[in-house]
Amino acid sequence: MSLIAAVSDFVHPEPGTVSAICTRLIDLGTQTDKQGIKKHKIMICWEIDQKMEDGRPFLVSSRFPLNIGEKAALGKFLTAWRGRAFTAEEGKAFDLKTIVGIPCLLTLVREGDYTNVKAAAKLVKGMTPLEPSAAFCVFDLSNFQQSVFDALNDKLKETISKSPEYKALCANSKPGDTIDPNPNAHTDPNDIPF
Repeated sequence: MSLIAAVSDFVHPEPGTVSAICTRLIDLGTQTDKQGIKKHKIMICWEIDQKMEDGRPFLVSSRFPLNIGEKAALGKFLTAWRGRAFTAEEGKAFDLKTIVGIPCLLTLVREGDYTNVKAAAKLVKGMTPLEPSAAFCVFDLSNFQQSVFDALNDKLKETISKSPEYKALCANSKPGDTIDPNPNAHTDPNDIPF
């Protein structure tokens, strides 16, 4: 379901339940999987409470098809995170950007050369949320911001640049078509706004 690292000599976080905060939401555009199926995908990233050798927190991520239906992987994941299913009205009005800045508990599982995010849950009542060490990042192809795209790592930029949405933007872009990001911050860990 999700990927943190694909290189066997990469230092992985310890598997188990970790405190986390969602720090990034990246629109990957329509991607083609190994079976040739095309789906619009997103990547959600979290800082976790484990540190790398240099003292920086680990950043873990998970990729999902952009579908919050109750049977869809993203829908199931968000339902577990918020602790309740979406009503029909909530599902229609849901803005995925509201997850950025929201703390949670993540379950990490080591599977071969990968450490995967398997589940998310609300913080236990009274638990202190993790403070992020870096600024929040929201990249949305439907509201393209060149400065945000430029700040992404090369591998992400390469992935996004293969999408038809990005190619259409390049074909229709004009110099200066950028807007500075304004990600959502949320302060009450027990009041999940999604």
